Amino acid sequence: MLLSREKKNYLEDRALLAFGGSSEPFESGNGFRINHGRGQVAAIYWSTNLPHNDVEIAVCDSRLTTEYDLRTVTRWIDREQRLAARECNIHKHGSEWPILGFSYNGALEFLARLAPLRKGMLAKDLLQELRQTYADSRDDTAERLRLELAGLRPTVKKAVIDLVKAAGIDVSCWYVKKDGTRSEKPRSNPAYCFNWSFGGENEPLLACLWHGSMKIDNDRIIFDDNLRDAAAELQAIADATGETDEIRNRARAQARRARAVDAVFAEAHATAASMRVIVNEGLRRSADMLGKKSSKVELRILDAASWRVQDYNLATGRLRLVRDIAAANSILPALIPTTPVPVFVDQYTIGTDQVRRKEVTGLAYERSRAIRDAVLARASGVCELCGKRGFQTAAGTVFLETHHVVPLSENGTDRVENVVAICPNDHREAHYGRDAGLIKEQLLAILCELYAPEEAV
Repeated sequence: MLLSREKKNYLEDRALLAFGGSSEPFESGNGFRINHGRGQVAAIYWSTNLPHNDVEIAVCDSRLTTEYDLRTVTRWIDREQRLAARECNIHKHGSEWPILGFSYNGALEFLARLAPLRKGMLAKDLLQELRQTYADSRDDTAERLRLELAGLRPTVKKAVIDLVKAAGIDVSCWYVKKDGTRSEKPRSNPAYCFNWSFGGENEPLLACLWHGSMKIDNDRIIFDDNLRDAAAELQAIADATGETDEIRNRARAQARRARAVDAVFAEAHATAASMRVIVNEGLRRSADMLGKKSSKVELRILDAASWRVQDYNLATGRLRLVRDIAAANSILPALIPTTPVPVFVDQYTIGTDQVRRKEVTGLAYERSRAIRDAVLARASGVCELCGKRGFQTAAGTVFLETHHVVPLSENGTDRVENVVAICPNDHREAHYGRDAGLIKEQLLAILCELYAPEEAV
């Protein structure tokens, strides 16, 4: 059934109420995505579905809620998939996520059931049922790996330079431009920040990989690819006379990055060295757009586990990376149901959350808890202006204050691109100090560098 415009609008309204965040239409016009501070949380399709489905909804299990542990969330999704019992199409956006198919009314009912999960308000009997179903499967390898892979999906965006440094690789070169002069914005130094791999020789090896390219095979999380073939395809586009200069230059740069990644894989294979991986997620272009459009990394983390090259064909460049199996043993304790305690907190978490604009002595503006949590996680307890660590609270959490660089009262957005986590002293100075204007410029520059579009393998 083709949905009317009225039904599409109502579906979008119900989705926003269920998921929170904001909606964004797909370029193809076949649906929309839902985003919030921790990244894209759902993809909702009202066309290009299998014939028996009016609506198909892909959900990002690791971002649905912070109120329940991941195992509870995945069991809830499993239960919903059994209730729906419908095969779905494979869509471009969120293709690696769990997906459910519905009639139009069935989709509305699903969204109504989703809201209590997101808010941490599941009925006690349902919660007991979900936790009972996995109490008997805690040693299930397939279940453990599924949760491990879902837990690798990024929910924050760290600067590449910070992750490279955290991997043990020297980043002093980032502070120098190609012409030898000092770089005023090392985080966005184009000589390094767009690369897909780092390190080598006497330094650790590091590669940037898409989360959607990782899969489970033979009881391991793996990454299969051939960057040498990708480099050859990109170079062919760069050498093609029928393409525009923009496309040829982009393809040439991407071919160079792909060859560099292949060289890192070859070195890891030759030396039997382990590797570190930056896990990326965002707008990944399809294979037919290779070299013609850039992918955009929206979230990234450094995987705490190491990876190793299980197989590398010297003649063809075909590769298989395998994630350290020891990492699987460390994830299970975190999946036992507990009441979530935030690691990082701000002035609203400790005080009273203001979730609506309302009359007080003046006007209070809505501040999304999800946005604030994402920004606090991005800062990792360190003031994003002065670099000093926030103080520890009596509860053991690390305190920083969240600050809208362009104030909400001046039509600033309540998005991660406009919010920083800074120490209380810098926060007061940003509001009342003599150099408040200069601080605002510095914070805007930091956010601009942090959210510059980048690419990955």
